[in-house]
Amino acid sequence: MPLQCVWSAQPDIRRERLKMSRWNFVAMGQAGLTGSTRKVAEPIARSIGRRTGRPEGQILSLIGAVFLAIAVVDFLRNVDSVIIAGRTDHRPPSTAPAAPGAHP
Repeated sequence: MPLQCVWSAQPDIRRERLKMSRWNFVAMGQAGLTGSTRKVAEPIARSIGRRTGRPEGQILSLIGAVFLAIAVVDFLRNVDSVIIAGRTDHRPPSTAPAAPGAHP
């Protein structure tokens, strides 16, 4: 009787792990465009789309992704500033004159 592989009857686990849901990058990029930023980006995307032949939605998503990246970097810089301010010892300078012969 030949030996059978135990895994042969089960689905390939490695292939199941590699299956990922599809991501809508155009929608993700356009999420960065709200209100006034969208109003500014639309004519720019239309102009670039005419010149390059790319769909306006792709150009808008790229502009939106740039706005999102800028917002994330700005947020992280602010968090870093807060952390640094919390770790340093900020004492107001002493306004009293030092006594003669005193060492700081």
